[in-house]
Amino acid sequence: FVVNVIGIIASVIMFIIQFVAIIVVFALIIGLSSSSIEGKWECRSSLYSTSTPVAEMELGSDKSFKWGKYNDSFDNKIEGEYRITSTNSNNNYKSHSVTIEVENYVVNGEDKEIDNKELRAYMYLYKSNKDSMRFYLYTTQKTYYCTRVN
Repeated sequence: FVVNVIGIIASVIMFIIQFVAIIVVFALIIGLSSSSIEGKWECRSSLYSTSTPVAEMELGSDKSFKWGKYNDSFDNKIEGEYRITSTNSNNNYKSHSVTIEVENYVVNGEDKEIDNKELRAYMYLYKSNKDSMRFYLYTTQKTYYCTRVN
């Protein structure tokens, strides 16, 4: 009887340790995925463009998202929070499927309502250059080529 009780207690303890280990590994994977995209980005509409960027994007460590026209004096922007819904990898790049929850949509300095408060985007980070990203905004079906500035 004593051996059975010791076996049950040992099994429960091992189950708890394995469960905690799985949660820690999962949290590390999610955390590492988002850290590669954090920072300020300048985005162009063409891969080969050397001209002034058309947009600025900021992805915070607190999952904050800010998108606006480059050097915009009218304060046109989208602000909110992002979350990574999936991550894939191949030989050339790491891709993130991202959902953006819009909190503020500002046009010419005025707050506007937006019909769909949830935007979907895809981010492709090149493995050969961690400071380059291809950003595809599903809603507008536009691709931007972004360079990290910090």
